[in-house]
Amino acid sequence: MRRVLELDLAPDYDLHSLIDLLMFLAHSLEATSADELLGGMFVPEFANCIIGKAQLSAAKPDEEAIIKLASAIKCFSLAVDGVYEDGVPQVSRGGCDVGEVNPSTLESKLTDGLFVLGEALDVDGPCGGYNLDWAWTCGILAGKAIARTLR
Repeated sequence: MRRVLELDLAPDYDLHSLIDLLMFLAHSLEATSADELLGGMFVPEFANCIIGKAQLSAAKPDEEAIIKLASAIKCFSLAVDGVYEDGVPQVSRGGCDVGEVNPSTLESKLTDGLFVLGEALDVDGPCGGYNLDWAWTCGILAGKAIARTLR
């Protein structure tokens, strides 16, 4: 069963505010292309997806192009055909900002007694066991910190 997933990639801005922001950035950065304009907001591969959804070329973004970009950012749609088999899907980015946790204990700076670790933190690296190493390492670090509070 095919479904469409619609994402708002800039939920803190309404469409008009986002257009104003992109116009300001285009002029102040003197952006020569749409990918250059989106470069500080999205990783290059995803910026290219947004540009494709907006059906834009690599030309310098004018007002019409910026409106199309903002619209694509506010309503980024993806066709979902299903899921992969168990064990295949991966998350590569996202989670709690590492600046919001104590690096020595992984306790939240915002909520006492809350420890944030593993994939709940915005930490990513290449595939090949690094994620497992990170999970074990931060688990040990947080576990020791929790044990100290119980003494």
